[in-house]
Amino acid sequence: MSKLMWGIGSLAVLSAAVVGGNLYADKSLAQFYTQNNWSAAVQDVDVKYSNYQMGLMGGTVDWVLTLKTDPCKPKEVIVLKGTDQIQRGLIGYNINSNFKIVQQQSTSEYAKLFGTGLTAKTLVNWIGQSKTDLQIPAFKTTAQGATVQADASQLQIRINSLPGQATKVSELSIHLPVVRLSEGPMQTMVQNFSMKTNQGLNQKNLENGFVEIQAGSIKRLDQKFSGGMRGMQLRWETELNKHDVDFEGYLKADEMDFPGSPVTKDFALNLALHKVNLDKVRAFSELLHQVENSCDAVGESSEEMTQAFLAIASQGFDFESKDNSISIGGGKASANVVGKVMPGHHASMESFIKMVPSLLDFQADLSFDKNMMTAIMNNFLQLQGKSLSGQEAEAMFAGFETSGQGKRDGNNMVMSMQYKFGQKLFGQAIQKK
Repeated sequence: MSKLMWGIGSLAVLSAAVVGGNLYADKSLAQFYTQNNWSAAVQDVDVKYSNYQMGLMGGTVDWVLTLKTDPCKPKEVIVLKGTDQIQRGLIGYNINSNFKIVQQQSTSEYAKLFGTGLTAKTLVNWIGQSKTDLQIPAFKTTAQGATVQADASQLQIRINSLPGQATKVSELSIHLPVVRLSEGPMQTMVQNFSMKTNQGLNQKNLENGFVEIQAGSIKRLDQKFSGGMRGMQLRWETELNKHDVDFEGYLKADEMDFPGSPVTKDFALNLALHKVNLDKVRAFSELLHQVENSCDAVGESSEEMTQAFLAIASQGFDFESKDNSISIGGGKASANVVGKVMPGHHASMESFIKMVPSLLDFQADLSFDKNMMTAIMNNFLQLQGKSLSGQEAEAMFAGFETSGQGKRDGNNMVMSMQYKFGQKLFGQAIQKK
């Protein structure tokens, strides 16, 4: 399905890629259309142009695009036929693309998703930057017992191109107002879903960039499970240095409600990995790309993937998770963790898991108030028909401080733990050390 969506995005930015290659003369525009060099740059896509006509202020061109939706099934294709209307403007070219799937020539099952025509609008400025907006019509499809239904959505692609350089996609974003997934009794609905990224759009190589996902709400409704989250945000950034890689990301949610758990609000989890070996990460990334594009079963590559991951872990790295927060039952908690994983040799995942305690060195700081503790305890006690009284909560707070595990600050309990290669120190013991 991802191959299909990228293919549709490709045809949406077809005009942008065509014109964006070199906009400094109509002659260059004509050469691109007539020489058809765009197909050679994009895998699994073939484009043929015809009837190219360009006047002083505008022009048109017809095209046919053949897209292989699955590299493992080369005979399954989608054929699209379209026309570009090109208009010269003050800041560049405005291109309106109208196209449709040629059902008679398409052999892929995905060809039936869109029975109506598609449209795209592209603005290409004079320095080779372009922005294309594609309107994707609503669709519904069923495969392997699961049904996916999506309302009309929008896809946007930005392209940068300089004279003499290859055209590159600089950013891809998609917005889906409503998506529904049904599989037997399971019903899941996602509202206001959006994804934006500038990674992995041109080549398999590891590169700087980010992936960002947002959802207004995610709900699952069925007899066995009912719950979800609102205001979800997920972001992951990659920064390449000379010899290592830094990763930073977060997961946030305004509200989460799951069976057996109290309602959680203002959830924030942050994570950063530093000094991760660049060569090992690059090798893992290249192997992952090979697996994703392989026609072999995933299980046949699992051992290679495991060894590539262990090669990264064996080099060691630093990590930190700061400004984490959560709110439950009117109470709040926050946490910070800073530490490192030391280098070590790992022959298997089992040996790595066993060695992790002796390789970890970190400091963790946790702060929570009495309301938070009471809400969590009551969530467990309610199964026994009990609840935590105010006196019992006060006694628990006092016990934490008496045992040296924490220090009281009004209605808040502050706890610290230092973990060093298998040994733990809590609260006051850390200060004495």
